[in-house]
Amino acid sequence: MDIIIGLIVNAAFLVALIGSLMIWARIREKKMTPDAFTVRKPMFPAYTGAVVTVFSGFLFIVSLIGFDADTDVTTLLVIAAFLAAGIFMVADAVYWKVSVDKNRITYRALFRKSGEAGFRDITHAKAEGMRMTVYSGEGKLFAAAVTYTGYRILSDRLRQENITIDGRIR
Repeated sequence: MDIIIGLIVNAAFLVALIGSLMIWARIREKKMTPDAFTVRKPMFPAYTGAVVTVFSGFLFIVSLIGFDADTDVTTLLVIAAFLAAGIFMVADAVYWKVSVDKNRITYRALFRKSGEAGFRDITHAKAEGMRMTVYSGEGKLFAAAVTYTGYRILSDRLRQENITIDGRIR
């Protein structure tokens, strides 16, 4: 019973923390201009990852308390895999970002290329499905989906800078 109460208390704390982060993000979005804006992934994967992390973390701790090496090793490995996946989901959603400040673009991604470029360095963009990929020469700089915060401002700014966008967003 104590474990269930602990899980509920931690889940409520996590919901309050994530809710305050959402409010903070919305306030920052309202301050975006075409000269200074940020493109970010939606926070839903971060919320899902946080819930998976909390739930699997509690299961992991409970499994360690009554650990039996003969029967619980496989269960413990599966729970640890879910714990790692939840942490990865949160880290990827929080860390991925494209920032634009006047003519300088800074992009970063977890386990992927990060760097800086200017709008004059961008040769073209390619829209496929619900995603737009931005290129410098033949090299891919970053990709952003329609669901990302700031996507519309980015696509408008690319058009304003006369950068061709091949394809069409569906």
